[in-house]
Amino acid sequence: MKIVFTGGGTGGHFYPIIAVAERVNQIIDHENILGGKLYYISDSPYDKEMLFENALTFEEIKTGKMRTHVTLKSFFLNFLDIFKIFLGTLNAIYKMFSIYPDVVFGKGGYVSLPTIIAAFIWQIPVVIHESDSAPGRVNKWAGRFAKKIAVSFIEAADYFPKKRVAWTGQPIRAEIEYPANRREALDYFKLEESLPVILILGGSQGAELINNTVLDALSRFVNNYQIIHQTGVRNFKTVTDMAEVVLTDNQYKSRYFLFF
Repeated sequence: MKIVFTGGGTGGHFYPIIAVAERVNQIIDHENILGGKLYYISDSPYDKEMLFENALTFEEIKTGKMRTHVTLKSFFLNFLDIFKIFLGTLNAIYKMFSIYPDVVFGKGGYVSLPTIIAAFIWQIPVVIHESDSAPGRVNKWAGRFAKKIAVSFIEAADYFPKKRVAWTGQPIRAEIEYPANRREALDYFKLEESLPVILILGGSQGAELINNTVLDALSRFVNNYQIIHQTGVRNFKTVTDMAEVVLTDNQYKSRYFLFF
């Protein structure tokens, strides 16, 4: 049994794939399935340790993306990326023939397009999962021929053929399936037990608008709350430097916790 997982670019695509791979590995072990092999196809491994822990073999396929906003720069980049998509699709066709999996699991995102096209060409069954209430362009297209379509939000079902849709919710990794012990969490973040905590998330890439809004209100927030703020990798240093300025003389600056 061979399964190819594809999708990526952000943690929103990658970590649900890991969650599904965890469950598949449990089935393989429980049912004593011989020859089980899992692959992850994307433009980067994203998290090599996670891939290794879940016995996922990484196969790289570079591709391009089509931007919907209309500017001269985006027009030029889209023109160049047409060739990247073409070359990526040729690469995917070759790799998919070499692997020839029993099924392809697509999580969406522009990175998954070449692999989904290759699966369609080789008539390999495709299963997709959509995490958002409205699907992205790749999943919306793949839904036309996918054998099964799983959605996190019931509203997303309206975009796909009803007979092939299942409302499954969001795949969750085993390590975060159950809440952490409150005492351990307080000790880990060095939080005050009696003070409310606000968790601010902007996705794995962060959200500049959210970050700027938090920084604007930060000096007021820390007077009454403890803030755990996920900035995104690219924004971490910028937000850290700006927060230092905002909270320079604030007696409650220790109530603000940053991570990316």
